[in-house]
Amino acid sequence: STCQNVSIIPANWTELQFDQALLKEYGNAEKKFEEKITIQCYWFSGLAVVTWLTGWMQVTFWMLQANRQKKVIRNEFFKSILRQDVGYYDVNKTGEINVRLGDDIEKIYHGMSDKVSQLVMNLCRTIGSLVIAFVYSWKLTLVIFACTPVMVISTTIMMKINQVYTEKELDAYSKAGGIAEEVISSIRTVAAFGGQRKEVERYEDNLKLARST
Repeated sequence: STCQNVSIIPANWTELQFDQALLKEYGNAEKKFEEKITIQCYWFSGLAVVTWLTGWMQVTFWMLQANRQKKVIRNEFFKSILRQDVGYYDVNKTGEINVRLGDDIEKIYHGMSDKVSQLVMNLCRTIGSLVIAFVYSWKLTLVIFACTPVMVISTTIMMKINQVYTEKELDAYSKAGGIAEEVISSIRTVAAFGGQRKEVERYEDNLKLARST
């Protein structure tokens, strides 16, 4: 009767007719809702495929260019070693140079492979998130921005500490590798003078320094 009074349904409708119309409308709404959900599922499935494809391209292409650059850097480094004077080999041990030729370039390879693409991706993601945040709630975004300087400073300090200790670790491992190659290349002389224990201790000291770093 209330619906009839406010002219939502015709005045001559019975309660049975109202129930039937309500069920019909509910069925149509449920059907439309399921159709919309199906369309959204198709969209998300397509986006998942596109995301997987672009992610594969991102990692694959950046790894390929990093491999090529690693090869070029290794060749140029080897050529530069051969161009050095004899005094250079008196200051730098041959084994240490070989270790650096492998380990240091491997570090460079890991730094310029897919990590560069991840940096670009995270930068774009950050900019997009900031734009969306300012559009929907600029006041709350400004409040959150108050914590940004602390995060930036702490991240910078952490990266600087990591850089310092990484250099110390590489130096320690390169010295240990130089000792190992030096001893192995002249193992007969070392064995003749009974210096195995001393050389092992030298090698372990550098390994302990690298682990502690």
